[in-house]
Amino acid sequence: MVISLSVSRILCLRPFGQILHWILWCLLPIFYCRPRFKTRQWHNSLKQSFCESPVGINLRRKLNQNMKNPVVMSEIWRGSFLESVHYGHAVICDAAGHVIKTWGDPDQIILPRSSIKMIQALPLITSGAAKAWQLGSEHLALACASHQGAAIHTDRVQSWLLALGKTDDDFRCGVQTPNDKTARQDLRAQDKSPCQMHNNCSGKHTGFLTLSQHLKAGPEYVDPMHPVQKACLEAFEMTTGASSPGYAIDGCSAPNFAAKLKDVAQAMAWFASAQDRSDSASQAAQRLTEAMMLHPDLVAGEGRACTDLM
Repeated sequence: MVISLSVSRILCLRPFGQILHWILWCLLPIFYCRPRFKTRQWHNSLKQSFCESPVGINLRRKLNQNMKNPVVMSEIWRGSFLESVHYGHAVICDAAGHVIKTWGDPDQIILPRSSIKMIQALPLITSGAAKAWQLGSEHLALACASHQGAAIHTDRVQSWLLALGKTDDDFRCGVQTPNDKTARQDLRAQDKSPCQMHNNCSGKHTGFLTLSQHLKAGPEYVDPMHPVQKACLEAFEMTTGASSPGYAIDGCSAPNFAAKLKDVAQAMAWFASAQDRSDSASQAAQRLTEAMMLHPDLVAGEGRACTDLM
């Protein structure tokens, strides 16, 4: 049996305390060099003040409103103390897309973010763009990637851009410091700044540029009304089997379409069982799956769980 598991990523795995804890630790360097502050005491005082403030109370209320019947997904214990609890929702579907097990609310609306990059890459193949530009398995793996910005990623993205007659300036994903340690050290040693190719979504965006050029569309390919994003929405609704209730802008500036958790799980099951069907979309899904399995290092990178699992 082929199953698909999808866990909500918005508001579900980052409860209020964890979000606030992250914010506080981001602020820590500001006060690190100020010995007059007892940092831990200051953190605790600020956290308590924020929790009791109207803003904190309102935030907790909104989180509770958006989390309908979540269940405990994991607990973190420090010694004999329960330090934090992570709530969420989960769904398992069989190969036919039928829900066979749920935790929490399967109808929770989520933004699946980078977990659906392979769905966003479907039009790259079904439109004929991949064939027209003679894309290989490495290109397809990069189109599905959330990579580390290592040389194995940026070198291939750059070559792909050159083949399109494009440059880093044609991206709309934004600049990002590479997650890869060696790449960061090389930039510092050469006194260079990161560019958009280092963005973990640059492979996906090169795929967008390829599709846009194939469709003879305009340069603003992240516009929700652009033919590229319309094609992505069509693929998303086809695989989930439902109309999307809307979208939000992802961290790479592209629209990220919302769906019920159970519908995203159905889309994952559709992908997992693509080899059992012969239609063009399923064949495209199978090509993308094979590309990712063949080049797991291009999908993420060294030390990443998904790369190791593949």
